[in-house]
Amino acid sequence: MDSRSLEKNSRENKGFSGEELLNACKIKEKALEDALKREEALKTIINNSPVTVFLWKNEEKWPVEYVSENVIRFGYTADDFVRDGLLYGDIIHPGDLKMVEEELDRRIREGAVDFNTEYRVLAKAGELHWVNERTFIQRDDSGEITHYQGIVLDVTARKESEEALKKALEKVEVLETIVNNSPAVVFLWENEVNWPAVFVSENITQFGYTTRDFLSEDILYGNILHPDDLERVIKELSRCIEAGYTDFTMEYRIFTKEGKLRWVDERTFIQRDREGRVTYLQGIVVDISARKEAEQFLEIERALGTTLSSTWSLKTMLEEVLNACLQADGIDSGGIYLVDELLDQINLVAYRGFSSEFVERVSIFKAESSEAGRIMKETPTYELSFFSEKLLEEVLGAEGLQGVAVIPLKYKGEIIGSLNLASHSTKEIAPNIRVFLETIALQAVNYIAPIRIEAELV
Repeated sequence: MDSRSLEKNSRENKGFSGEELLNACKIKEKALEDALKREEALKTIINNSPVTVFLWKNEEKWPVEYVSENVIRFGYTADDFVRDGLLYGDIIHPGDLKMVEEELDRRIREGAVDFNTEYRVLAKAGELHWVNERTFIQRDDSGEITHYQGIVLDVTARKESEEALKKALEKVEVLETIVNNSPAVVFLWENEVNWPAVFVSENITQFGYTTRDFLSEDILYGNILHPDDLERVIKELSRCIEAGYTDFTMEYRIFTKEGKLRWVDERTFIQRDREGRVTYLQGIVVDISARKEAEQFLEIERALGTTLSSTWSLKTMLEEVLNACLQADGIDSGGIYLVDELLDQINLVAYRGFSSEFVERVSIFKAESSEAGRIMKETPTYELSFFSEKLLEEVLGAEGLQGVAVIPLKYKGEIIGSLNLASHSTKEIAPNIRVFLETIALQAVNYIAPIRIEAELV
């Protein structure tokens, strides 16, 4: 040590003993050692954490002044950025770079001190990673931005989960749309008395109910089953459960909210817990009323054909035809007219469900009447306007008829009469009912006409 250094140290250490100077040096060394240890510990913590720390310069594409070693998770080393000059902007997905630049520029113009966004980066091997960047915007005393100090968190797994969830939700939405626009109502019932519903698809409205009706337990599913079918359903379900079946299928009747009966086909999966106890019943309910009605109509037509072919009584035939027609939903009254060529009129020869006053007024349609004229046109009529204005005013109101069906009976090119049906409750005769009544008319006329002709000959 030269004389000037000794003199300087002498001045600096003046008033301190050698022991005190030694202690001061040890304290400084200890503080430096602790600081280095803390720095090393901090680096260890960062490099073992999911976040990568960056210090970027405020220049184009953000040159990297510092990056933690755990940038290796993206395939890069710290030297790739700090020593070799890889720009951070060059690893941002080209489709996201403009968005990041614009969002950062917006935050700067707002005078913000931080910046937070998510975007994609390209790993060294070329695969894409989603990252969340949270950055502090550093400014000097004059307010100029010098650096960006931030952390980059790999959120690829979360983004993939979100995307998978989004796709799943889209599939659910598509499925719900399909279900809600289909005839199948989806239910999830608890395995309890009368089956409380924990889920029901929105298309339950086809029966007049809302999802709230069932999910609030204002209505239990068992409450809408026809009482004559409920016990049968309970017994069959119990049998399936006791037998260890995984599914249950049955047809039965339910009431709509308006009180009408519908036939449904239920197909249900029986859910059990690990102990084998039944917890839920997951099923679909399909309205099969149209099919059941078609089956019923076919059976009525078959039975009618058997009856008509086994009798030679015109009266019996007419009664059986009316019996068959009155089994159609909404049809509660009717009559059969036959042409009387001798008297040049059409006579009511059998009837059901009409008042005596009404029968008296409509028992005969003269050939010149509007009613006879419509029958002779050979086209079925489903409007009250079939009747003359006079009849409409004088008796139809009192009779309370809402809807009518007048079907001419044609045999070998000749009109021999008509099948007239009516409803006191339904204004419009449904298309399926019209088809049924017209089929009955075609069936009946082939039996009625020969008997009528033979009776006239005798």
